[in-house]
Amino acid sequence: MRLTDLGALQHPADVDTFNGFYDAVIEPFEGSRPPHVSSPTQSCIAVMSEVDYMLLSVSEVQNILRHKHIVVTGMAMKPLNFDAKGLRELTNLSAKIPFQGAICCQPLIFLLISFKFRSIYRGQGW
Repeated sequence: MRLTDLGALQHPADVDTFNGFYDAVIEPFEGSRPPHVSSPTQSCIAVMSEVDYMLLSVSEVQNILRHKHIVVTGMAMKPLNFDAKGLRELTNLSAKIPFQGAICCQPLIFLLISFKFRSIYRGQGW
């Protein structure tokens, strides 16, 4: 799906950037299969079912996370939109939240606004 024209992109350099990113993502594929399917031991993603994940101890999970990202499949959960209402279902938007064992003193809504502001400042738009 390499791009050949600007389409919805704003600048000609965006086409080259997108194609470079696309090539880097596709490069480790074997045929049409991503690395976590074609070579699970070589992939940076560990895929497991919810049942398998729940059987792991905390130290086993941490050991996996030292080397890979974990994708848990088959988890039963209702759909959640990434908007203020959906985030409110996770926690109060002004709640202090624990992060890596420390309490974050900035409310979640402030972090989202500041992230969006940085995106706009860098020219990435809304």
